[in-house]
Amino acid sequence: MKEFKIGIVGFGWVAGAHLETYKSIEGAEVAAVCDVRPLDPARLEMEHGIPLRVYSDYEEMLKDDSIDIIDICTPHPFHPGQAVKAAQAGKHLVIEKPLAPSLAEAVAIRDAVKKAGVQACVCLECRFSQHFTMIKSCLDQGLLGSLHFG
Repeated sequence: MKEFKIGIVGFGWVAGAHLETYKSIEGAEVAAVCDVRPLDPARLEMEHGIPLRVYSDYEEMLKDDSIDIIDICTPHPFHPGQAVKAAQAGKHLVIEKPLAPSLAEAVAIRDAVKKAGVQACVCLECRFSQHFTMIKSCLDQGLLGSLHFG
């Protein structure tokens, strides 16, 4: 199986949840992070248990040929521009919800992804958290009765 190298842009709390999830996925390796705040690679390795290249410039991270996937965890208004640039750089995308603030920006992302021939997905980190997977399991087994509103 191919090992996919991931670069995370926007290193706030949601990025930490993504990073921890990737550590449990065979074939996925977070290799780099990018944030406007200064980050210490040694501290990140101590906190997360893996070495990470640190970028403060998104354009520089996109030039890193070893990165296959960009995981966008920045504030919502930045998603469209960052996603389009990543697709143009030939990177696959994981985009934290919401995809974009407007339909026109979502269409621009779609068009860039199609043109570049890369894959993209929008994620909600809670979908894979233990708390939510346990609730889904209880619902699937009928342990909570019928779901009337969700």
